Amino acid sequence: MTRYCTNCGAPVEERSKFCTICGEPIQSRPSSSQSQQQQQSQQQTPFQDYINQQQQRQQTASQQNYSSTPNPKPTGPKPNNYLALSIIVTILCCWPFGIPAIVNAARVDKYWNEGDELSANDASNKAKRWTILSVVFGFILIIISFIVALADY
Repeated sequence: MTRYCTNCGAPVEERSKFCTICGEPIQSRPSSSQSQQQQQSQQQTPFQDYINQQQQRQQTASQQNYSSTPNPKPTGPKPNNYLALSIIVTILCCWPFGIPAIVNAARVDKYWNEGDELSANDASNKAKRWTILSVVFGFILIIISFIVALADY
């Protein structure tokens, strides 16, 4: 009958005095009733330890999940993300102000899907503000360049 090391759980030959894996001394045989109980526990040791570790990992993983329910759906209407408008304005008018408009427009849907209605509305307002700023600044640049072109003419 195969014995197992009490330290690492590796199988050990009957005559061995030390474990070939970890070098731990192998205990001598106890009395027959203790021997049967110890053999049963030793036979389960390599696999039972693994199963116990997996169960502990699952328990800690489930305890680390702070919210068991997903975020609630927002109650109000979904805010406009102004994504198409901000892309058009970035291409046609003024790209330095259009890029923040695109970034905030992309955040609207992300926040909305996470259930964060307040952040979604805030990102929508920022996207609208940057889009309007880009249009205004773009028109100012067009007017200035038109005036400069007329002055050189």
